[in-house]
Amino acid sequence: MHLVRTGALMGYTALVFRLGHNPILLLKQAGLTAAQLRNPDTYVSAKRVADLLDITAEHCQDPLFGLRLGSSHSAIALGELAYGVSMQPTLRDSLRYANTHLALHAQGAHLEEQVLGDLTRWCFYLDFTNGWGLRQVLQMSIGQLYNHLVNDGSSDRRISIHLQQPEPPHYEKVSGYQNLLVFGSDFDGVQFPTVFSNYQLNQDSDILRDYFQQRIKMLEQLYPNSLPSLLRYLFASALATGDCSLPQVAASLNLHPRVLQKRLSAEGTSYSKVLQQTREDIACQHLRSSNIGITDLALKLGYAEVAIFSRHFKRWTGLSPQQWRRQHTD
Repeated sequence: MHLVRTGALMGYTALVFRLGHNPILLLKQAGLTAAQLRNPDTYVSAKRVADLLDITAEHCQDPLFGLRLGSSHSAIALGELAYGVSMQPTLRDSLRYANTHLALHAQGAHLEEQVLGDLTRWCFYLDFTNGWGLRQVLQMSIGQLYNHLVNDGSSDRRISIHLQQPEPPHYEKVSGYQNLLVFGSDFDGVQFPTVFSNYQLNQDSDILRDYFQQRIKMLEQLYPNSLPSLLRYLFASALATGDCSLPQVAASLNLHPRVLQKRLSAEGTSYSKVLQQTREDIACQHLRSSNIGITDLALKLGYAEVAIFSRHFKRWTGLSPQQWRRQHTD
């Protein structure tokens, strides 16, 4: 099973309501619930998300629904991946980073760079399909990719959005995408002048803290008066960036490190215990529900060496990651 963060559906409910339809009923048809969308870091079946978008496009009679939804997304829809992408030196580096760590957001999704002389393509692939050929989820994902190019200062009419699906006979154009769409293309993705690849990104050292602060406000509503719950969220978001240090996480909570440690002690736990439990929970979730490799899982959990992760996991569970996966999957 491939999983995706429900952050990928940011703005879905509002858009469906705006089009005059009931998103609750459409979610139910796809086997999803509105409750799953409340926390953008909830993982659900990627195929069900794809089915939802295709069902919605058909119900709303909007063949560009996926692109319309993707065009509304800011970087925060990508969760912690957005931070790593934004901190790369060039546009090419940011897209390569996104491809390397895309499983943080959506498993089974891949990008491929193709340099064709003066033009560069970034093609988007998925390891699964559905009855509609994934038309809407491809639209949404490529729309997000286009937004990244534009938001990083590469806005130019020479950027084009390519879709293998045929052009719909009747459709309402998506604002800002006029004359950029190429239907019936030989790939799904974006194409732009190769020179754009070396553009320097506008890095902002406050992006991670701002991102965490927005997420914390949401989590405080979900988990009032639960510091360990907030901490688990921050760990889950920051592990793959390689910085789960006490000073960094305490700063994200606007607390002095000693104050954070003291408050955790008062709740009967500690910084290291919450970190260990978070790593164990994430590891077990992915070993049970996805086909992620052990090396990729170790990197996702912030380990520089897979041997260290395997040793820790065996100490937590009494089994190696491979043994645990065999015992807990069909």
